[in-house]
Amino acid sequence: MHAEHFRLRQTTAADFPIIARMWNAHYGERYPLEPSVLAQLARTPWYDPALAWIAEYNDDVVGAIAGKAPTVPWLPPDLGFLSYIIVDPAVQRRGIGSALYTTLVEAIRARGRRWLLVGGDPGHLVPGIPLEASLATWRFFCSRGATLREVFFDLLLDLRLPLPGTLPETTTLEPVDAAHLLPFLARVFPGRWEADMEQYLQVGGTVLGLWTKRKLIGFVAVYVSGQSYRGPSQYWAQALPGPAGGMGPLGLAPEARGKGLGIALVRGAAQWLREHGCTFAVIDWTKLASFYGRLGAHLWRAYQSVVLPLPDTLGHK
Repeated sequence: MHAEHFRLRQTTAADFPIIARMWNAHYGERYPLEPSVLAQLARTPWYDPALAWIAEYNDDVVGAIAGKAPTVPWLPPDLGFLSYIIVDPAVQRRGIGSALYTTLVEAIRARGRRWLLVGGDPGHLVPGIPLEASLATWRFFCSRGATLREVFFDLLLDLRLPLPGTLPETTTLEPVDAAHLLPFLARVFPGRWEADMEQYLQVGGTVLGLWTKRKLIGFVAVYVSGQSYRGPSQYWAQALPGPAGGMGPLGLAPEARGKGLGIALVRGAAQWLREHGCTFAVIDWTKLASFYGRLGAHLWRAYQSVVLPLPDTLGHK
């Protein structure tokens, strides 16, 4: 197969099962992807169908790519994102990945972006490249000028084990509504968390608020097994031998920090998930392994953040 023998077209919802199958051919053992996750991500306000392409050969889908170029005040205006790039293992090293990547780069560069972050996009599938990616994947990005940045982790908490500690008697942890949560986030955590939690509440999600003396001092989003909306912490739940919930983001107001309330908040969220039928809890996209490890959470998945320069013209950086 040569480059001229396949064609690119825009991705449609009917392609999601095929994209999931190609993904699972690479990562399915540790990162089993369901088409419903891709469909959910396509319903977020961040999804850009004009930046999602399929590669076809003889009417068969053999590759896919998706990116984003969001315009929001909490992201650099020259930053674009590569959400995922997948090529059928049977037809790799035939120019398909390069053609998909070049098409995305040209489209994102036309929107004034000069850098491309792999993963970590609003409405993300992954926070970076899974560390289990093949050597060919790393060569693909490094040959295009990739700079490796932070390593992020998904942590796993076994809810069948005892959870040390309790919430202080002066605090309560209970679901919080948008009227109380969104002003708190706008003040303490403006930007992505504020936008994500607003969207999550709109689809019926649960966010727990930490209260003291009728004042909201912290929050944590929780995701239970079986709910229609999947949290990012639940994307790979099929790899676990029991019902998997998740938590995050979470945070405390400045005046509440340094008092042991952070780990108490995590413990309370874990107990809430246990009471709602979860055997495991995943804490996704974090670097705070030692903090969560105080409750027994351990490293489960790892991702490498990668940023690439976008060429002004094809072939020139």
